[in-house]
Amino acid sequence: MHRPWLDRQELLALYGEASVFFFPSHEGAGMVVAEAMSYGVPVLCYANEGPGELTPAASSLKVPYRAFNQNVKDFAERLRWLHDSPRLLAAEAALSRRHVAQHHTWERRGQQLQRIYEQALAA
Repeated sequence: MHRPWLDRQELLALYGEASVFFFPSHEGAGMVVAEAMSYGVPVLCYANEGPGELTPAASSLKVPYRAFNQNVKDFAERLRWLHDSPRLLAAEAALSRRHVAQHHTWERRGQQLQRIYEQALAA
């Protein structure tokens, strides 16, 4: 479902109700991908350097970027997988939540930035 602009509380409530976060863009993802995963919402996206890098490597929901019609088929196939397999949906949700907790916390981001600054200053 596509929604117009939402205030923060409405957005957070929708994350709590969502089964999957469909991000069919090949552009950078911002924080919405990590934010969805933090709520245990698995992300269906392209396997690219934007959202594909933010999502767990083991996720089966990343689609390689190909011709448009093939991309549509690939996305539809993965949506069917999730619809037909509550077990897969639950596994992807748990994988997403764990991945965010391990790799996308503000503490982790701070550590990464500190390393970058230290390397730049040492150069």
